[in-house]
Amino acid sequence: MVRDARSQLGRWTSHAPDLVHMELLLGAELARIDRDVVHADRVYQQGGRAAQEQSFIHHAALAHERRGRMFLDLRRETAATAAFAQARSHYQQWGVEAKVRQLGEQLDRFRA
Repeated sequence: MVRDARSQLGRWTSHAPDLVHMELLLGAELARIDRDVVHADRVYQQGGRAAQEQSFIHHAALAHERRGRMFLDLRRETAATAAFAQARSHYQQWGVEAKVRQLGEQLDRFRA
């Protein structure tokens, strides 16, 4: 189902370039499911940059949050901290202070 959605988004991006970041995020999720961490990391970052360039700051935040969660699942604290810092910065720009606090608390619980 996710692969079909990504395929459909891929067809739409030639006519709607503001959807490119969504296709990238789905690609990153698929790479994560396939346990291809290196590829997932790269595509999450590409999706975050593409979202930011299109002024979808909340989608950029989501890309980095998902990237951070992937690294938490892998117990890679340094990479997770960096990804969450990017996510928190974007959420803060978007004005969602509760989400900024939530991510900070989740990272603190992981470290405990």
